[in-house]
Amino acid sequence: MMAANTMKIDDERPHRVKRASARRPSVKPARAARGPTLVVCEHSSDWAHRLRRLLDAAPVHSSSAEQGPIAEHAGHDVVVRIVETRSAPECLEALDRDPAAWVALELAAGNCEATLDLLVTLDARFPRVRTAVLAARSMREYRWLLHELGAVCVIGSPWQLATLVEIVRRQTATPPGQLDGTLDLTAEILEGLPWQSA
Repeated sequence: MMAANTMKIDDERPHRVKRASARRPSVKPARAARGPTLVVCEHSSDWAHRLRRLLDAAPVHSSSAEQGPIAEHAGHDVVVRIVETRSAPECLEALDRDPAAWVALELAAGNCEATLDLLVTLDARFPRVRTAVLAARSMREYRWLLHELGAVCVIGSPWQLATLVEIVRRQTATPPGQLDGTLDLTAEILEGLPWQSA
């Protein structure tokens, strides 16, 4: 009897008819394309915080005309993912997960030898990694040595971080296979030729 009363109550409820015109179409936000990863290895989070602020200030659209025809394959916003690490072993762990990432290493008077050793290790173990060095002003004398050891750029001041952000963003113009490291050397060469290969 209880069930009958319950059903009767349910039957007496006015049913609402949903109108198709009253509903707004659901708009899903555009998914961001997988962009490059930037592994920041530093003792504090000062450089990473500044990099995040710069990346958030001016988002890049991969379909924009100024990036050229190569970047138009994505058609979405490109997101640079920042991974913070505090030591060389943590940095190497992060690169085991993403061997084609960018790395930004902090260079200060207290970690000079360890940073130079890490640069050598990165060059030997992860040939696809591109490295930037975030150096204190007092470490400017090491600039050419850092380039010799494989650093793409050496940043000597927080004011120069825009240069690093621009270089990392330009990397997004490479074809997807090169971003995730799936192309071999022959395929990379064939991709760069101005004519179609057979």
